Amino acid sequence: FTCFSQQHEATARVLKIEEIFTYILGHCSPASAIALGRASKLFHQRYLHFIHRSYDIDRALGEFFDHPATFRTLQYETGAVISGMFALKFMGRYSWAVSELTVYTPRFRVARIAYWLETQGYVYSPRPDQNGSMSREIADPEHSLQVVHPDILLESGRIRGVEALYTFLKDGDDRIVQIVEAQYTPMHVILSFHSSEFI
Repeated sequence: FTCFSQQHEATARVLKIEEIFTYILGHCSPASAIALGRASKLFHQRYLHFIHRSYDIDRALGEFFDHPATFRTLQYETGAVISGMFALKFMGRYSWAVSELTVYTPRFRVARIAYWLETQGYVYSPRPDQNGSMSREIADPEHSLQVVHPDILLESGRIRGVEALYTFLKDGDDRIVQIVEAQYTPMHVILSFHSSEFI
């Protein structure tokens, strides 16, 4: 019984140390967390453990998909990139709720992601100016665009670098996945939107 009690106390101490490190690192900026991780071997081990838990993309994508690893494979195969509030929350380790995932895809790669989203319980939600059928809308060479932000519009009224936007709603949920089809590359659109100068 004494041996079991000592093991229990040792385990409790380890758990408290883990909680303390998690609390401290959770309140550090990324630069401060890296610096703390370099302070000693113990801190470095705790820092690596914290990073693996904090930047677990499968756990983060699990808020939107039952099989996040499959979505990541699809990203790799289509060249899709996640940006927006989801990416900001993930990279900044913020705790606010995000119900929208914005996926930027290269031109002509939308269909594969769109059809996969439907297998995950998402439903295409066309705007009034879009075709009610997703497959017809994707096939339409004259994609209609939703005005998202006036600062990224060209004189023609089109969004810089964007070919089309598609919205998918989770059936019976408030989660939204928006696919942004880029005319060139996803990063071209992202940098055009988040930079003061057009690229």
